[in-house]
Amino acid sequence: MKQYQHDCEKCLFVWSYRNYDVYLCDDTVILRYGNEGAQYKSLLLPWLMATSDADFRVVARHLIRMRHISIVNNHKEK
Repeated sequence: MKQYQHDCEKCLFVWSYRNYDVYLCDDTVILRYGNEGAQYKSLLLPWLMATSDADFRVVARHLIRMRHISIVNNHKEK
């Protein structure tokens, strides 16, 4: 269940994790932590596994398990 408002109709809500709502939008993962426009952090999918941000790393592992995206396969192709 969503915790916060998000006004982008293109974004796909995936799930709520801790104090974040997790969205996928094109090639970006968005972690929303409030209703205000600037209350989110985002990262491009290609950088998801390389980030030092612990929240994004947990989200990446969950996304791979859920098979919404396949970062490992995309990385191997390059």
